[in-house]
Amino acid sequence: MKNTLFLFAMLGMTCVAFAQESPSIGIRGGLANGLALKWFLSGDTEAVEGIVTVRGSGSTSTLAIAALYELHNYDFASEALRWYYGAGPHLAMSPEVTEIGIDGIIGIEYRINEGPISLSADWKPSLAIIGAGGLVGDEGAISLRYRLQ
Repeated sequence: MKNTLFLFAMLGMTCVAFAQESPSIGIRGGLANGLALKWFLSGDTEAVEGIVTVRGSGSTSTLAIAALYELHNYDFASEALRWYYGAGPHLAMSPEVTEIGIDGIIGIEYRINEGPISLSADWKPSLAIIGAGGLVGDEGAISLRYRLQ
């Protein structure tokens, strides 16, 4: 467990070291609620996103941490609107089980008035490689982020 947390911490520090612009931080709401932090690495087409969520409540809640590498694409008439996809590792912990796996993500993001606020909607399926979770495909969310200056 300590080695897994250390690995996630090292991954996060590496991503911050390569970040090319200020991070965006925000809230994420869906079946699992939490915080999302995103850094763009080169220009605005490659990003790393860290997501921390809690799903459920009380003794049945699950804490999940994901680190995702994302590719952003501008295929729409407006440069404020883009779609993205990516993948990365996750760690999920509940009172019953700890699991390690891989998450995918696909979504759409809109930067409001080309300013520091963005709104996104995504679908984030996950596959537990270690632990009892298996394939989970019901995690979609809406995120509201603010880009720090």
